[in-house]
Amino acid sequence: MIKNRRGDTGSGAAALVALIAVVIILYILLVPPEHRTELLEGDVGPSGFQPSTPTIPGGDNIYVLLSKSPGRLDTLTATQNRIYLPAAFLSSEIKSKQLARASSIYTERSLFSSEPDIFHFVLADPENTDNILLSFNAKKHSGRLLIFMNSKQIFNNELSQPTNPPVEIPKHLLQKENVIEFRASSPGWRFWGTNSYLLETIQITGDVRDVSKLASVNKFVVTTDDLLNAREVTLKYLPECRPADVGPLEILINGQVLSQAIPLCGTPVMVNFLPAKLRTGENELTFKTAMGNYIIDNIQITEKFKEPVAPTYYFDIEEDDLDRIQLEDDVYGVLTLEFVSPEFKNLDVYINGRTIHIGEKGQSYTHDIDDYLRKGTNAIKLVPRSKGIDLTSLEISIEVEN
Repeated sequence: MIKNRRGDTGSGAAALVALIAVVIILYILLVPPEHRTELLEGDVGPSGFQPSTPTIPGGDNIYVLLSKSPGRLDTLTATQNRIYLPAAFLSSEIKSKQLARASSIYTERSLFSSEPDIFHFVLADPENTDNILLSFNAKKHSGRLLIFMNSKQIFNNELSQPTNPPVEIPKHLLQKENVIEFRASSPGWRFWGTNSYLLETIQITGDVRDVSKLASVNKFVVTTDDLLNAREVTLKYLPECRPADVGPLEILINGQVLSQAIPLCGTPVMVNFLPAKLRTGENELTFKTAMGNYIIDNIQITEKFKEPVAPTYYFDIEEDDLDRIQLEDDVYGVLTLEFVSPEFKNLDVYINGRTIHIGEKGQSYTHDIDDYLRKGTNAIKLVPRSKGIDLTSLEISIEVEN
């Protein structure tokens, strides 16, 4: 009886073990493949190396501790760049000129007929023409003389002598193409008579302001590196002028207005603006005014650069891992840099305060850093010694030889 009970007990235990085995097998089959490998083989690296800190597999026998893409590294040899420009001269010179002339004009009118005469003339710049006068000599005169400027009457009077004061032409009537019409008045109740005028030496004169010198353009060049590193730009100039005789001074950079005001004459002026108004290559600085005379001297454009920033990155190593790197001959700590260009570059790499200097050509650079590493948090800083170093990849890794 006792023997039978033991046999039953042994059969039950075997069934339980079989059931547990089935459950374990099903669990292993259902978990994801990457976790299944860890369960079956454990997380042990080649040659028995087993990192204590989380790492990113970088390929066979390589454990990546840090991977970055720093981009462009620049260094500045100065905190600012000053550009000197020649003086600018603005003037609104006014000259009295003869604008048009005609040798003779004849007009007559009777009770039954009218014979006007017309004089055409062209003005190049009506806006900047003032004090327009019409003068003539009346060789023959009877009745009243009527004069129309662009269909608007400007004179209606009887002349009693050959020489008469000039007739003023209102500025608002001026156009680029103008017509002056001369007419004699009707004889009225003297229906048998005829009124007529014979005018000679007809002249139109006026004061013309030359606006061609009211603007001055200076050109200067900005490099790509300077523009990328500029944080602020300052324009400085010294205006020489007479406040009562000048209009507002307008300043433009590449067509964008910086300021528009009457400056304090004889006192240096500073205008700050953002680097976005500049462009790589040729730029234009324009001074302009509507009236008056300016001498703009001591013109300077100063680009103030940003403080250079050395990229700094951090990564962790635990004591056990560091011991393996420093004690085992087949385990290495490696710094790898990849560059865009194979051209010569001058770069200092600081790892925990110790310097690795790179001064060579090539697109790839590697260095053993076993002695640079320390337990816990490590820091790596990149300090460029030359301009325009394009660094596509920075990698700190642990490499294990087979």
